[in-house]
Amino acid sequence: MFKKIKDISFKKPKGGLCFWIKLPDNISSKAVYINMLSKGVGILPGVVFSKNKDNFIRISFAQCEEKNIEKGVDLLASAIEKLK
Repeated sequence: MFKKIKDISFKKPKGGLCFWIKLPDNISSKAVYINMLSKGVGILPGVVFSKNKDNFIRISFAQCEEKNIEKGVDLLASAIEKLK
């Protein structure tokens, strides 16, 4: 599902329900966080975990229904495109 978002990379988790997504270098995790929050989607900006992770976000699917996951991915793609 993340493969349809241009200019990001991610690794499939080996366990747990979280993905780390690397954003393009010129996009701040805080900007994506604010954009997604305004759309009702909660993510965690990488800077919460380390000052060196400003172009990473963490996404969890632990409490999401499948239909909402696809919607969230579409909103993320839109947010990244807007912030380029």
